[in-house]
Amino acid sequence: MFLWDHMTNTIASSISILLLLPSVSAAGCLNASSNERLSNYCLVERASSQVIDLRTAQIIDYRLKHEGYERGLGLPGRAKQFSFQPYVTPILDYETDINGGNPNKPLQLGNLTFDGDPNLVRREGVVVGAGAGAYGRYLMGEGRYLDYGFGASYAHSFEHDIGIQRRFASFCSKNYITNWWYIDGCANSSYVEKDLTEDTRNTLSLTASKLFTSSRNSHHQASVGVNRVYEEDYEQNQISFGFQTIHGNGWHTAVNATFGESIEGELAVREAVSASLALPVRNRRLTVSASYSEADGAQLLGVERAEETWAFSASYNIYKNVDVGIGYTETDSTIDYFDVSAPTISISFKPIRF
Repeated sequence: MFLWDHMTNTIASSISILLLLPSVSAAGCLNASSNERLSNYCLVERASSQVIDLRTAQIIDYRLKHEGYERGLGLPGRAKQFSFQPYVTPILDYETDINGGNPNKPLQLGNLTFDGDPNLVRREGVVVGAGAGAYGRYLMGEGRYLDYGFGASYAHSFEHDIGIQRRFASFCSKNYITNWWYIDGCANSSYVEKDLTEDTRNTLSLTASKLFTSSRNSHHQASVGVNRVYEEDYEQNQISFGFQTIHGNGWHTAVNATFGESIEGELAVREAVSASLALPVRNRRLTVSASYSEADGAQLLGVERAEETWAFSASYNIYKNVDVGIGYTETDSTIDYFDVSAPTISISFKPIRF
């Protein structure tokens, strides 16, 4: 832990003159990025070479203590070893498939045409509801902690008088190793129940990541991981790569890629790539993202089914607790019946914590 001690001591040594000299803003490290570890690294790196004000020192001290560094910067106060934070979240969204139904068109396979049951056609519209859950952390040591979360939600369509139930749980062991290297192990589970379908997905992952600085105000996290995905009908091994950057102008960029093994007889993701840019606009966060994925492996009555999906979206924090998003998704399938082309609209509310 010599490196961390050296940096925190450097920061702490300037606290006695904090109120007399210019400050460096923490906003560039915090406003655009939701990556806690990278944001904390950005704060420490920038503060270790500059004089900071008392408010910035308090922010860094608080965040270090909540990563298991008991001393922080030496300011008063301690972090709880175990935290439990319950919350509720309003839901207002537009769903393109509320009931888990089929496309509203005939299924054409070669010279064969199948007409679907009109009662099983997918429904779309506005859904309203709420979610509730809790998240928390257990501190185990310097840079080592356990994160957990669980919750459930229900959203109802008054137009179609049907709803969507969701449940999730997550557990992660996060561990500082040495020289800004980390190893994280996570288990995640999700369940979605619609009028016609149920979907359960469980994932185990092990990820190694490295934090580093390429220039004075550009800070990065590079990561590589292995995943084991448990779907209802198959299991799949995946490898993933990620690269995130907080730039000197306060922008945050992220690029992620996942590659999965071929699963015979099942439609499984073989590769997926996504990129996002978050930046401050009028002191609020604007996020623009794009993704591409390929899936194959399935057959329907002897006809191969493979798909390519593109998605684009933008969201803006119109109020401190409300984000509005718009987007577009297009799926091109080897079987036209599964082609999708649809805009997306969302209103996201930050959790109301107790």
